[in-house]
Amino acid sequence: MGIDGETGTLKNGFCADIAVFKELDKEVEFGDRPYGHPDAAFMTAKKIYKPMMTVKNGTVVFRDCEI
Repeated sequence: MGIDGETGTLKNGFCADIAVFKELDKEVEFGDRPYGHPDAAFMTAKKIYKPMMTVKNGTVVFRDCEI
């Protein structure tokens, strides 16, 4: 991609691209097809990861109101 030495770390001189998530204990069901589809396959999970903040090139571009 031509970005070696420019991304992938947090230090002076590098672009700050950061995603912050909050782990929540919540049972959810998800799948790869809509309900009612003949090939629908669903799974359950006990945790979700809620996006809380996104920083792109050092600028906050998304912030959840909980922060």
